[in-house]
Amino acid sequence: MPFPRLLVAAALAFLLQHTTSACTFFKLTLHGHTMVGNNEDAWSIDPRIWFENGKEGEYGAVYLGQNNSTPQGGMNEAGLMFDGLKSPVKSFTRTTGKPQILFDDLARRVLRSCANMLEAEALIRTFDFSQLNGAYLIFVDRAGDYLVVEADTLFTGNEATYAVTNFCISTCTDLDSVPSERYQRGRALLAAGADTSLAYCTSVVNGMHACRKKLGEGTLYSNIFDPQRGLVHLYFYHDYSTLRSFNLRDELAKGDHNVDMIALFPPNAEFAKLVAYRTPFHSKMLFGFLLFAGVIELFFGAYAGASLLLRALARLRGRRNERPVLPLLMGAVNSGIVLFLVPTLLLNQGVFYFGLGDATDRISPLLRYLPWLLCLLAIPLMLIAVREWRSRASSGFARWSSMLHMAMLLVAVCWLFYWDLVFV
Repeated sequence: MPFPRLLVAAALAFLLQHTTSACTFFKLTLHGHTMVGNNEDAWSIDPRIWFENGKEGEYGAVYLGQNNSTPQGGMNEAGLMFDGLKSPVKSFTRTTGKPQILFDDLARRVLRSCANMLEAEALIRTFDFSQLNGAYLIFVDRAGDYLVVEADTLFTGNEATYAVTNFCISTCTDLDSVPSERYQRGRALLAAGADTSLAYCTSVVNGMHACRKKLGEGTLYSNIFDPQRGLVHLYFYHDYSTLRSFNLRDELAKGDHNVDMIALFPPNAEFAKLVAYRTPFHSKMLFGFLLFAGVIELFFGAYAGASLLLRALARLRGRRNERPVLPLLMGAVNSGIVLFLVPTLLLNQGVFYFGLGDATDRISPLLRYLPWLLCLLAIPLMLIAVREWRSRASSGFARWSSMLHMAMLLVAVCWLFYWDLVFV
């Protein structure tokens, strides 16, 4: 397989299995009262809470997520709640003979039609839910019973306190070994005299939230469900000084509607930094530029590779070409690097916050130095392009193509510096 295609294939194979999210979730049942809390870690700039009435015979529900189409959590009128968390992708044998169902379709269907964990389990078993691979759902009813749904299995429990994060629950035999400090901190809080007051549950989500160094980013919102009272308590961007609460019955009486979380809370300086930070996940223009860069490098790399092949064949036949080979070699390597970086940047949002190693260390730690190598190669390639432009030794098409390529490369290098991906 040619070098550029090998790089792209490696990127796709590994990045699609990689996750950097670290959402945290807990449930607490004491004296017949259940409370459920969640920290949603995301880099979204459009978080929402929305309310959907059920059709005849169905339950209405509240949903929370990064937009109003794919819910990450929710609760229905009967007090059945769910949350969705990412987990490692695993290999398993799929079931056959059952209709497949997607993550958000399954969650919505359960909340519309089920009042408790047993009803949810019976409904879910009628589907092939293997599409959940790379994530899992956890349902909790107002009695405190919970149901965990992974891509190949589901199981139930009813411990008084229970907490999870982004690991494969069915295969974890020692929760003390889970390498998440804030997850372990939450477990310790739940084990130390827990109660079902809002103040206590707020202290738990506060103890389990994330706030990272680069931009102060981490937990996008925290929600606490109170199913007995039909209440949803909401905090925004790991600021636990401002609370917004919703009564599910009252909100459903207003009809279906959705609310922008940002409008509910006072300005947040750390969130403002996230909004100002440009990535292809927040900017269609940047997304389009990276796709354009990939197309340009694909053609340029193909041209460089074909030219090198033709020169090698000519030399085997005893013919020599006086034009230097080194620029073509550097151009081919440059194209290979860009063709690796483009899918990496478009498939893994974490690299913009944790660095390139967040995506590439599973392949090789050396790959995190590719932006540095790209910048190093860009200098002589730009000098060569300028010299050829001035000398007019090449055709007009070749010179204009070279300058377009160099302009694109210069812009790409500037963005790599902006994202702090060059020096690691």
